[in-house]
Amino acid sequence: MDLAKEKQVAFEVCPSSNFQSGVIQNLTMHPLSKMVSHGLSCSINTDDPGISQIDLSREYELGCEVLGISRSGLKNMIIGSISKAFLINNEKKILQNQMIEELKNF
Repeated sequence: MDLAKEKQVAFEVCPSSNFQSGVIQNLTMHPLSKMVSHGLSCSINTDDPGISQIDLSREYELGCEVLGISRSGLKNMIIGSISKAFLINNEKKILQNQMIEELKNF
């Protein structure tokens, strides 16, 4: 984890998919909260919603209710993940500002 933090590796984490594929035996065992508390750059995502029957809202809910991510932590994760997007810096800033505005009452 120290090397990933040092190299600023971004992790796209898909909790339901990790469970469904057998990577973890139980959602409560997922390492996301440990990764976040260690300072790793993480975002919660979905792999294949059509096959997995999951959506991003449900993954966010799992992140908070099962994995112990606070609402403010989730908000920071969402906004912070934009910095890792494959966009030019100006577009990232515009998107971050839009997301900050969208999530101001979250």
